[in-house]
Amino acid sequence: MFKTIVSENINGIEYFKLKGNKPHKILIFMPGLGMYKENYISHLQNFINSYETIYCIDLPEQGSKYNWRIGNMVRIIKEFIQYIDNPKIKQIHLAGHSAGAIAMISFLVNYDTHIEDILIDQSIALLDDELDEFPLSLPEAQKVNKIILYSPVDSFDIVFPTKVSQKLKDKKRLFLKRLFNILVNYPMYLMSRITRNKKFIFSISTNKDILQYFNLKISNHVSFFEYVSKYKTLFELYERGNEKMNQKIDLILETKDIILIYGSNDWLLKPFGKRKNKIDYLLSMNGRVKVNKFLDLGHLLNHKNRLDFNMNSQMILNKDVIKSIKKN
Repeated sequence: MFKTIVSENINGIEYFKLKGNKPHKILIFMPGLGMYKENYISHLQNFINSYETIYCIDLPEQGSKYNWRIGNMVRIIKEFIQYIDNPKIKQIHLAGHSAGAIAMISFLVNYDTHIEDILIDQSIALLDDELDEFPLSLPEAQKVNKIILYSPVDSFDIVFPTKVSQKLKDKKRLFLKRLFNILVNYPMYLMSRITRNKKFIFSISTNKDILQYFNLKISNHVSFFEYVSKYKTLFELYERGNEKMNQKIDLILETKDIILIYGSNDWLLKPFGKRKNKIDYLLSMNGRVKVNKFLDLGHLLNHKNRLDFNMNSQMILNKDVIKSIKKN
C-alpha cells in the first residue's frame, strides 16, 4: 500500500495525499519538528472513510520551501489551501503534531512572520498600535471548522531551553553537526536499519553547510537558535497578553471545534517531573475545546510504558488516540 503513495510538489511545498471516501471534506496534516511526512501514513490511513482527500505536508527545511519558522508554516498552510480549495469542498479540517500543531492554531489567527518579528523585537510587549492587525481570521480559514492538536508544545523553551539555544547559536556549524550526528542522527540511522521501516529510510546529510536534527536540515543555525530562543507560542502570548488581544483570539477560536490530545508521560509536558503545560487550561475557556488525555502515553502518542528508541516507528498509532478522534 505504501508504494502507491507518491510525494507531490506545488510551488516548493512537498506533500502526499490519500484518497478517501467521504466527499466535500478534506484534512490537512502537518508533522512535528524533525519528522518526515511519511511518519504519519499509518495514522492518517485510519481516517480515509471520513474525508475525500487527506494531505500531509512537509515543514520548511524538512522537505518544503522557506526556513524553519512557525510564521513560514502559517504561510505554507495559506498557500496550500489557496492551491487545493474549490467550490466542491465544504469543510476543511486541520491537524498537526507537536510543532505542526502550533502552526495550525497559529494559522487560525494569522500569527505570521510579520507578527513574530514585532513580538520578538518588542520582547512581547504588546503595543496596540503595532498589533491592530493581530489576531486576524484569514479568508483561507473560512471553511475550517475543526482543528486537531496532537501533543502541541506550549513553549519552545521546553524543547530548546533559551540558555542552551543562545550558547548553541555561537558554536561553529561543524562542531554542532558532529554533536547532533553523535547524539541524534547516527542512533536514528542505526535504528532505522535494524527495524527496516518500509515507509522510508532515514539518511544523514553529507552537506557540510547543513546542520541536521532528525529530518530537520538547518541552513542557518545562528538564525534558527536565535529564533527559537525568542519566539513565543500563541499559548504564551495568550497567557501574557492584553485583554483586547485575548478577546479577539477567543472570538476566532470559539467558531472552531478544537481537539487537544496528549499523553500523561509526554516529556515535553513534564520536564524534570514538574508539570509545566497549561495548554488545556488556556484553551478550556473555549466551550468547543475537547481535551483528550491518555494515561502513560508519551509525546509521540503510541506505546504505553514502552521506550522505543526509533522515533520513526512510534508515531501516533495508539488505538485509543485514533478512536478518540473518530468519536469527536
